[in-house]
Amino acid sequence: MHLLFVQPQPCIRALKYAEGLRNVNSDYQNLADIVPKIFYHRSHEPRTLFEEITQYDFGRAGFNDRLNRLHLDTVLPNKLFEYIACGLPVIAFPHEALKHFLETNRAGLVIDRISGLAERLRGLEMTTVRGNVRRQRWDFTVEANVEFIVNIYQKLCDATVSPLSTKRPMKLVSGWREAY
Repeated sequence: MHLLFVQPQPCIRALKYAEGLRNVNSDYQNLADIVPKIFYHRSHEPRTLFEEITQYDFGRAGFNDRLNRLHLDTVLPNKLFEYIACGLPVIAFPHEALKHFLETNRAGLVIDRISGLAERLRGLEMTTVRGNVRRQRWDFTVEANVEFIVNIYQKLCDATVSPLSTKRPMKLVSGWREAY
């Protein structure tokens, strides 16, 4: 997973996360070598990454969709929620699920090209987006949704119990959330 953050000055920093901490992404490194104000940082271990993320202003959740467009239109990547939990608005390409989430929650910007992004980042829209992220940052964490998650698994377990079984799954959480 590659992370890209934009700082307030016109500068882009890219960090590499998790997959092979010793590996260097040569494309990012080459870009940083030839373009001023683009910096590439080598890998961070997951436990230090979240602290590092908070030093930036935006998280990037854009993917190359040439090979997997249908999949990308239906997923919400973990990094989306990690960025928001760290207080970062998200900049994403218009993959359908990401676009819907960001526009519904006003937690970031959806772009289809880089031109015009700098103006949007300086605009009044960002004041609203930043405020929304600050207010909602804990709402999308696993910790805030553990009861909901457990209940989904509970319902799945209940639905898959063999009628011949004499054992019934335990009810794991009281006060079931009816949204699922």
